Amino acid sequence: MLRRVSLKRMTTAFPVFIILAITVLSPNQACGQVAGATLSGTISDPSGAVIPFVLVSIRDEDTGIVRTVTADSAALYTAPNLRPSTYDVTVSFPGFSTQVQSGITLTVGAQQVLNFTLRVGQTTEAVQVTAEAPVVQSATSTLSATVGSTTVRELPLNGRDWTALATLQPGVASVRSQQTPQFFQGSQGARGLGMQLTIGGNRPTQNSYRLDGGLVNDFSNAGPGSVLGANLGVDAIQEFTVLTSNYSAEYGFTSGGVINAVTRSGTNSIHGTAFDFLRNDKLDAANFFDNANGTRKSVLRQNQFGFSAGGPVVKNKVFVFGDYEGVRYVKGISTSNTTLSSAAHSSPCTSGLTAPCASISRYAGSPPVPVTTTVSIDPIIQKFLAFYPMPTPGAAPVLNSDGTVNLNVGLFNYQGVNRSQENFYTTRGDWKIGSNDSLFTTFVHDSSNLTFPLGFNNTLAQNFSYRQSVIVEETHTFGPGIVNSLRVGETRTRSDGNNTPTALNPVAGDTTLAQAQASGVVPVVGQNQNYGGQNFDVPTGTWPYSVPNLVARAVATPQGTQGRQYGYRDTNIKRNYVYQYNLNIQRQLTPSTTLTVAYAGSRGLHNPIQLDATNGVVGRKTAAGYVWPVPWTYCSGPDAASGCTAAGAGLSAAPNPNVGPIQGVIWASSSYYNSLQLRVDKRMSRGFQMQSSFTWGKGLDNSSASFAGDTFQNSLATIPSYDMSLSKGLSDFDIKRVLVINALWNAPAPKSLGAFGNRVLGGWQFGTISTLSDGVPFSIVAGSDGTDILGEQQPSFNPPNVVPGCSKFINAGNPDHYINLDCFGFPQQSAATIAAGCDAVRASAMAAAAGSSAIPGLATSCPNIRGNLGRNALIGPGLVNFDFSVFKNNYIPKISESFNAQFRAEFFNLFNRANFAPPPVIQAAPTNLEVINSAGSYVPLAGKILATQTPGRVIQFALKVIW
Repeated sequence: MLRRVSLKRMTTAFPVFIILAITVLSPNQACGQVAGATLSGTISDPSGAVIPFVLVSIRDEDTGIVRTVTADSAALYTAPNLRPSTYDVTVSFPGFSTQVQSGITLTVGAQQVLNFTLRVGQTTEAVQVTAEAPVVQSATSTLSATVGSTTVRELPLNGRDWTALATLQPGVASVRSQQTPQFFQGSQGARGLGMQLTIGGNRPTQNSYRLDGGLVNDFSNAGPGSVLGANLGVDAIQEFTVLTSNYSAEYGFTSGGVINAVTRSGTNSIHGTAFDFLRNDKLDAANFFDNANGTRKSVLRQNQFGFSAGGPVVKNKVFVFGDYEGVRYVKGISTSNTTLSSAAHSSPCTSGLTAPCASISRYAGSPPVPVTTTVSIDPIIQKFLAFYPMPTPGAAPVLNSDGTVNLNVGLFNYQGVNRSQENFYTTRGDWKIGSNDSLFTTFVHDSSNLTFPLGFNNTLAQNFSYRQSVIVEETHTFGPGIVNSLRVGETRTRSDGNNTPTALNPVAGDTTLAQAQASGVVPVVGQNQNYGGQNFDVPTGTWPYSVPNLVARAVATPQGTQGRQYGYRDTNIKRNYVYQYNLNIQRQLTPSTTLTVAYAGSRGLHNPIQLDATNGVVGRKTAAGYVWPVPWTYCSGPDAASGCTAAGAGLSAAPNPNVGPIQGVIWASSSYYNSLQLRVDKRMSRGFQMQSSFTWGKGLDNSSASFAGDTFQNSLATIPSYDMSLSKGLSDFDIKRVLVINALWNAPAPKSLGAFGNRVLGGWQFGTISTLSDGVPFSIVAGSDGTDILGEQQPSFNPPNVVPGCSKFINAGNPDHYINLDCFGFPQQSAATIAAGCDAVRASAMAAAAGSSAIPGLATSCPNIRGNLGRNALIGPGLVNFDFSVFKNNYIPKISESFNAQFRAEFFNLFNRANFAPPPVIQAAPTNLEVINSAGSYVPLAGKILATQTPGRVIQFALKVIW
């Protein structure tokens, strides 16, 4: 079909095209490179007059490769896309002495300015200057910091995950609101397998990870990693830069931060390492709760080993580098699952048991009302109960929501074992093709698997992850001012897993609604690929039909069958984007020390979120808050005629009780972040280097998760779609203040003790990372409203009301009663709440049913009015952690001058501090956030801290050979 194109639109687009072409092709402006560095500057004579068309030679000290550029008519020279390394820069021009400046270190992505002032003289007269590049960066407004090779390989690093060192920089923090490292637990897998980082207040899935310029983000658009939650390859990484704000357009792809790393390459000399890192539970301290509960430490055997090597194939021309790292991991896990009690095993109908053959309530009729029936166990079914193990002798009882002991079930405790192995490879080749062309290629392969127990230690599940990345870049120099880099990269990730087999019939029909089509014609393009036949069998003959075997699972209280879930996506997609802004000032304090002070912030708009938006009861907005209708039938006690089972019993009514949640993906979330950032950098001098970073910031949003599957443990899985302003609060990963100090010290050898004393007391090296920070925010809920957000028999997400005059929500330093429960309840009856529609009848019935377990003020409350406590209004305990390392370097000159047998001892959480996690409620609560149940009683263990953010002291020994 022909379409008329407006001439006005064409004339508008043409200037835009010209501007873009000029911007891209202009040789006078060289932007910073993604993987390489840019060196630029001006050349002048002693009077300050510029000297145009000067020849500048830049020589890589490691490879001997020389890049030659010529200054332009304004005496400006630019050399883009230089390999991060140390360079000698030579400037020569007739009538002036040749000037050589050595030791110029360029880092990944740097835009370094180096100006020259030439002296009058002969070109054969050379002026040698040895100095580092300026410590103040004046060529860019990007807020960034570089983690150098010494820092990457010498600081104490638990798990040898080099991306963890990004937290050394201001504006970067690990996401501590998700503690589970393995993706098979919790929801972390929806945000990737690697370390979770928030950079500049952004979500972990908004960051970009680059290796040698190529994108290596994983399947969830987050950090790369394995099933163990780490990104290996410390000995393959030369350095990396963390860009936190206002980076240039060539990084693209992301609205958060950028982790930009480069791999090591071969040089003109052969170099390499071989290493073995060992961890054992015999060396580690017990966790705080292991000691408190009298349980033994879990078994741990961890071995990380590998080697790296690089060198020339053809000197000054072709180089190669390779790295391998393996992990063998065995970890004991203490697990409790619910099984049938001893009484239920021996006599399922013993007096006092509430199941499995007592009265059971269900909903029937239209409209549905509670109906009580009595069931009994069939003798044939009773035989299957023997498959459930007996409770562990001495195990703690299982409590009901009202705090009474549940006689039907007991706890089965066992020590399971996680087993994992990982193999990680990196290779890189560099080729200087000619004077104007160079090529490099990088290949990364990472494969890992993890086996863990399920059920009652009678089933093994296994998860796998595979990752491959290849990056190829060719650089061509067209002339002194024009350099073109062509880069091609591909990353493939795959994560597979299996769990306990289901008991469902896989041939059952799909009873959901058919997908509506807007037209009768649907274009279809199909492609079928089978690479090696993995995970795919071509069926031949009769299709085999089978139902999986049943495996004993943990016993749980039966819930009503939830309706089928439906989903949709908002067709009015809005482009999500982030504004970034910063004002930073750098000041050189000493020749090796720099102070950076920055104000940095961001504003995110139209971020995607998932809502259960269309099948929840919507409250009525009043001056007293949101009020829900009263879809309840009230009872003074059990009454078979009316279908009442207990005092206050009733039924909430979803708009459509025939279906479950109707989840919609919309682009409506927004975020705010503002911070003060301070950084003091002291480069290595006199054997000592140090960096101190401080961030004082605040992040706000109305949802920190993209979808319901990647919510954080400390916050709500569903937010109120009817009024999203109600969910505005601190980001799930917000940490108000973070201070991180790292240092390395090469202790000087004593000169007065002779060769023996120098051998014993010389070569010692010490490193430390100290982290102090505030806690992460978390939310609490009360199960009181009739919203029925997630369908029948699912927990609600109604916040409690703050008791007037109470502002101290937590009891800091008290892990048994961390949440001040006296501050929370239901909204109270008043003239305003009564006028709004307070359900006083229900409050009275709830108080009568709860009796002595009722929360204060329950009888005079309004359980159908939404509480006023905001999202993430409580702050968890802070974190104080000290990691420490001590190395003994033993140089053996008989082998070579650089041959070093290095013994390492690393201590993580050196002082064995109990860094408590926010208090989840894991027993007798529908969610781990609920502190008041729907009956108006405190949930057992509400407010009690049950876990730590960090393990006890961990010790790691290693032997590393360096040549």
